[in-house]
Amino acid sequence: MTKEHLNKIIALKRNGDNSIFWDKGFVENVARHYFPDLYQIMKEQLRIEQPSYTTEAITIQTEGNEEKTFSVSAYHSVYGYKLWTFFTRMYWEWNEAGDKITSVSPTTWGEAYDPTWHYDGIIAEGGRYEYDGYRYYKWVKGYFYMSEPLSGQKLQNRYPWLDIWVYAGGANAYDSGID
Repeated sequence: MTKEHLNKIIALKRNGDNSIFWDKGFVENVARHYFPDLYQIMKEQLRIEQPSYTTEAITIQTEGNEEKTFSVSAYHSVYGYKLWTFFTRMYWEWNEAGDKITSVSPTTWGEAYDPTWHYDGIIAEGGRYEYDGYRYYKWVKGYFYMSEPLSGQKLQNRYPWLDIWVYAGGANAYDSGID
């Protein structure tokens, strides 16, 4: 759902469309964090919603887990073939309510595909739970170097990085780059 979609829904509700109702969990757990400028409007619309009929809703939530591998790669500037890739695999679990991550297991590694490039490990990393455990943020930076084939002298250094966000319920996002 995009901000544009939410603005259209807000406008429909303002214009009297009584067939649309905000989900309290969505407003509190998603809109509050990702659309803070719309959150107060949505919260106010949620507060004044009073349907003229009775409805029953059944929400089925279950604990779960997800696994995804994120990566950033370097390519030869002339021939375009892949030189190396830096990976982080994230495995995470969340509680039955779907609002809190209960465990995170990241694994990071590098692979060099060109014989002149070498992976030399992680140089910095960290992680933290955010939004009362609804999201986990992981950052990691690695080190690759290119060496002269005969002497082994280092000719270039590259520092790939990944910023990864995983969410209770299985959603994820990331950013990456090479310094």
